[in-house]
Amino acid sequence: MILSTAMGLAPESRADTLVYVYDDACAACQKFDREIAGTYQHTEEGERLPMVKINLADWLSGEHGFSRCQIQPVRGTPTFIQVVNCLERDRIAGYTSDELFWMAVNRMVNSIADP
Repeated sequence: MILSTAMGLAPESRADTLVYVYDDACAACQKFDREIAGTYQHTEEGERLPMVKINLADWLSGEHGFSRCQIQPVRGTPTFIQVVNCLERDRIAGYTSDELFWMAVNRMVNSIADP
């Protein structure tokens, strides 16, 4: 299960979050959903950096729990944003393969302990 702001998860309830901005018509988002999304929360990375999935239309309209955070604009989907205490710390723009995604997420997870 991917966490959703619609379930009432406020950004301040987790210090470290991976925000996944997607669009239903996005082929790369569909590929990510098939290859990663269903198992992400069961991984060590998913436990340390929980994912919140937000539709691009909701993101652009500000209808999500991160609208007051300091996050750079999202220019395309999929976009994965590491948010720490309501500040953007890192991001992944696009999705081409599971290997590249996991490398980038591991970089994010490894930065969690850093000040």
